Amino acid sequence: MACAPESNCGDQRGVLGPFLCKIIPALYHPSALDGTMYLQVREWHTKYGPVVRIGHKAVTVAERKDLKTIYMSYDFPKAPAWYHAFVLVEDSIFSTPSAEIHRQRRRIYQPAFTRKALRQMEPPIIEYGPKSLIRSICRAYRDTNTPGSLTTEAKKDGVVVDFVSSFILMTLDIITDLGFGKCLHSLDKGYHPNLKWFQSFGLLVAVYTYFPFLRSWLKVGFREQRRQMGDLEAYVDQCVVDRKKRLVQELAALKCANGHDSAISDATDNDENYDDEAVDVENMADKARLVNGNGTTAASPTMPDILGNLILSTDPVTNEQLSHSALMSEALTVLFAGSETTASALTASLYLMIKHTTVFERLQREILAAYPLDETLQARIRQGERIPITADLFDRMQFRYDDIQARIPYMEAVITECLRFLPSAPGVAMRIVPEGGRAFGDYFLPDGTEIGMSIGSYHHGSEWDHEAEFNPERFMHQNRDKNTRKLLAFSMGQRQCPGRLLAYMEMVLALTPLFRFFHLEAAAPSELNKQFLNYITIKPHDKQLLIRVRPRVEFTVTDRWA
Repeated sequence: MACAPESNCGDQRGVLGPFLCKIIPALYHPSALDGTMYLQVREWHTKYGPVVRIGHKAVTVAERKDLKTIYMSYDFPKAPAWYHAFVLVEDSIFSTPSAEIHRQRRRIYQPAFTRKALRQMEPPIIEYGPKSLIRSICRAYRDTNTPGSLTTEAKKDGVVVDFVSSFILMTLDIITDLGFGKCLHSLDKGYHPNLKWFQSFGLLVAVYTYFPFLRSWLKVGFREQRRQMGDLEAYVDQCVVDRKKRLVQELAALKCANGHDSAISDATDNDENYDDEAVDVENMADKARLVNGNGTTAASPTMPDILGNLILSTDPVTNEQLSHSALMSEALTVLFAGSETTASALTASLYLMIKHTTVFERLQREILAAYPLDETLQARIRQGERIPITADLFDRMQFRYDDIQARIPYMEAVITECLRFLPSAPGVAMRIVPEGGRAFGDYFLPDGTEIGMSIGSYHHGSEWDHEAEFNPERFMHQNRDKNTRKLLAFSMGQRQCPGRLLAYMEMVLALTPLFRFFHLEAAAPSELNKQFLNYITIKPHDKQLLIRVRPRVEFTVTDRWA
């Protein structure tokens, strides 16, 4: 039964939901605290319908028409209570409730994620993604004392790899190169402090979300996590400062190469007396326009990294550039979103692939058929030789994103189904009902109501045929475009993730070579019976995914790469 419009009404009369949700805020429901809210909300939608009360002043919806109303414009601002804890320095493109700030940041980000920019990113993605991952596995065979994410147990039938930490380190290497122009090489080292920083960040986001006063005025407890947040802030600050300095040097080199000696001088030749914001970024952007010769600063051949472009970019509408503190906030967003969320998606995808053996076996067959060994190598195999897995062999296979898409459409279909079945951020994304209230289905929701979608509920709802089945065929052939448009793993509308194409590229390029060279299976049956918990992103309940990895029968591992 519809509720009469009533501005500033605290309840949503008639909206069904569990009794507890009528009396407590959604943030304080036990399932929000233990990481299972996305599963709980899915159950509630199954029981109560497309509009469900999840808190005394919070509602989720699960039908696409309602989601489009909420997310396809800025009319429904982000709910501050759900996002304020993500702010480290100042609001970023992710955390800001301001439509004006978000529009500005989106315009500035846009050049960094064009298809041209992504093509420039492919070589470092390959170098620090699959090549680095495979090198790490080969090294584990050689040296049973290798520390880090690869276990120290090397057996005849393979090594056991914890892909939760391996994927985090790999994506961290990729995003620090793409994002900041300087790879950390953390997968080679087996560790980086960012791992603990991210854990502390996730914990404090949860704590500050539930108990905001602990951040604003009662700064007690969590001393170690606060210290690590200080370290993370200092690291991001230094990344911005260092990138500005290197931009000066890179622009000077471009100046010489392009014959702009007279037009560009002084600031690009002088690398002295820096403090946190001493680099004249506005001057630098003007010089970059002269260097590029086309009036733009985006996607310069020697500055393809995201932070470099953010430093140089000027908002085409306001003609403003980002301040140092804004750059720090965006750098943190790039760092976390570009590593943690992609790593979570890779972990969930690998888990689902290995769990669904029929799908995984077909995928491996198609990869083998699409990337056969050349005749010379096949002749050696016929003579009883096993081919060493080396960097040279990897390069000879010529794994490229566009080629994989063309040769193995099933790969992207499987990944897309993984993102539908278990997205990396399946929780609720809350907005605020604007002034005057809005009607959803049979219910009128007053202004101020928190409303949002649970991606996990929507992906397992009535929009999908046989939604409980893991079926990549829904993203193949005539169904592909229609169902891909329905996917909300990267949100929708104005707030859709700008790095979604980059994430697809990383996942396809990471998994295809891994499956071509190696056979993978769960290290134990329990590895295929994980519960994934969601706080900021999803992770297995025990924070590990142990997979036994061994070379395919035609390959061997030697010291030549390791």
